[in-house]
Amino acid sequence: MANCGGMGECGMLPDINDARIPDRIRERIQCHGCWNWTGSDSGSGRGGGYGRVSYRGATVGVHLLMWRLLGGRRLRPGEQLDHECNNRRCCNPLHLRPRTQAVNLRLAHKRRVAANDNGGRAACA
Repeated sequence: MANCGGMGECGMLPDINDARIPDRIRERIQCHGCWNWTGSDSGSGRGGGYGRVSYRGATVGVHLLMWRLLGGRRLRPGEQLDHECNNRRCCNPLHLRPRTQAVNLRLAHKRRVAANDNGGRAACA
């Protein structure tokens, strides 16, 4: 699989081949800018579409797991990870930023409007 590395604002140098990523998780990621999760997800309802995986006895969001495995800082109370690429299946730490829910929702709305103005294409997919 290709090296999807690059230095991010978050201080990480993510690499899909990083030994901290378990093989069973790496095998379910397609790397094309976004690291698209091909495994199970949180469904199709409101708030759905995020990659989910069992890790150490708990079901977790793949984007959260990759953030922590590859060195992202702990989220503060009230923070969540924003997908700057607007792709809920993406787990590339370079595409994730800690934000409050209010900021995350506002930015997501702006991105949807921009994608609609761009023929429905997101920034990275």
